[in-house]
Amino acid sequence: MVTKASFTKKASLVNFFVYCTRYGQEEGDEYQKVLYYYPPEASEDSKIRTVGLAEAVIRFTGTFNCEHPCEYLTTKKTKQYFYEPEPDFWMAMTIGIPVTEKVKDGVSVPEYCSEDVWSNVYRSILIQSYEMFRFFMGTFESVLTKVSDDVNGLKSRLEHFYSKYVLTMELEHASLLDAIHGLIFLPLDRQNFLKIHCLVNLLEEQYPCARHVVFLYNEMLVWSGLEQKDMQVFYRYLTTNLFPSCAPEVMNSGRMTPQAGRFLLGPPDVKEEENFGKIPHVILHAGPTPEELQLVIYKLQNACICIFIDGTCRPGPVCFPWLFLWDIFYMDNFIYPTDTLQLTMDFFRKLEAFLLTHAPPVVEDVTTQQAKRLHSAAPDQHFKYVYFNRTNLAQKNTVIIEPGDRSSGGIPVEALRLLPDLHSDLHHMGTRVEIAAKMTNDYWVVAKLSDSREFYVVLNQKSASLLEITEEVQKLCRSQFNNIFFVD
Repeated sequence: MVTKASFTKKASLVNFFVYCTRYGQEEGDEYQKVLYYYPPEASEDSKIRTVGLAEAVIRFTGTFNCEHPCEYLTTKKTKQYFYEPEPDFWMAMTIGIPVTEKVKDGVSVPEYCSEDVWSNVYRSILIQSYEMFRFFMGTFESVLTKVSDDVNGLKSRLEHFYSKYVLTMELEHASLLDAIHGLIFLPLDRQNFLKIHCLVNLLEEQYPCARHVVFLYNEMLVWSGLEQKDMQVFYRYLTTNLFPSCAPEVMNSGRMTPQAGRFLLGPPDVKEEENFGKIPHVILHAGPTPEELQLVIYKLQNACICIFIDGTCRPGPVCFPWLFLWDIFYMDNFIYPTDTLQLTMDFFRKLEAFLLTHAPPVVEDVTTQQAKRLHSAAPDQHFKYVYFNRTNLAQKNTVIIEPGDRSSGGIPVEALRLLPDLHSDLHHMGTRVEIAAKMTNDYWVVAKLSDSREFYVVLNQKSASLLEITEEVQKLCRSQFNNIFFVD
């Protein structure tokens, strides 16, 4: 008799490393190409063998298709993912495949479930790890340039960043949302949206050093001055790193009264002269040239105002009145301050005073609208869904209720595991596809692709036919997405 047990071991990180093929070309110098390796306690020989095997696999598979390098390698116990973010620089991540146990004739037999390690999900996580490094540190090449091509300088920065980052990758909770990497927008009426727009414009007018402003409410995006690609990385940082780590501190802070706020990134208290808190430098890459800015985030009630400050900002040209009119077209006739902007405590006091003067009425109006919307919301339905629009990165979901919350929303785990596979199938079958799958527990999982829009729904309708499920999905699209065009 054979009985199946639950998972005895979930997906786990076996190793994570970065290497560069420019280095270590001579025999005996192979260790020089390893720029970062996790786990750090691995022996030097183990690092060299692992990196050498990855390099050999990529080189061998490249002989069959040089334009599309190998993306992953599957073995019985592991899956290894590869990514070349920059020429000659490679990143790799090895995932331990989940294991279940079968008891056969009284003997426990392990069974490796490679189908539960989705290539589209975990390779996306690997790519996101590079994008996050680039957001805070810059590209690998730019780091090398800053340290005068000293590879040890690049190694130290990789060690500083990834030694903390890899510990935050919740690989055992990876899901479809890690593959689509969308943004959750807050639905607002026109009047409240215009109020926020005016607040942002007033802030940028008052503080020219504020190059970009992002406004969020309850961790949902309302306004963004960033390009989509940068916003995607920044939103992931907020929802998976900053907000979860700040939540206990914010909840226990005595300064968080209804009429007061605080800096999440910036001075914890503007009354303390020397404590500036954390003000990270970030680098935006979606524009024509990289922008290196400083990030300040202010929390007011349920709203977060994120300000990207240009430290090289100058107040503007000053022209002497005796210059002739045509002289103003020549840069030599303008006098610029020699000092760049300094983020002093006085600057933060004025910024906080500005925000506390203009932002509370706007935030209160948004809070009122959201309270009315939640009060009039329909009761929980017998379906759960995920919607994603690749054009604007908009994401809506009721499967995972809140950003950072890994609960399944009451649907079977088997249905959650099926979603990444359906996501992969949709993108191999055209631009207008619909797939319906019935599970053994009477749940139906339907995936629908219409141009750039993806829709996944899990329904629990016992003894329903395929025709009835199709009609139910159409009703759901009309009720939940009545302003979105789906091709049937």
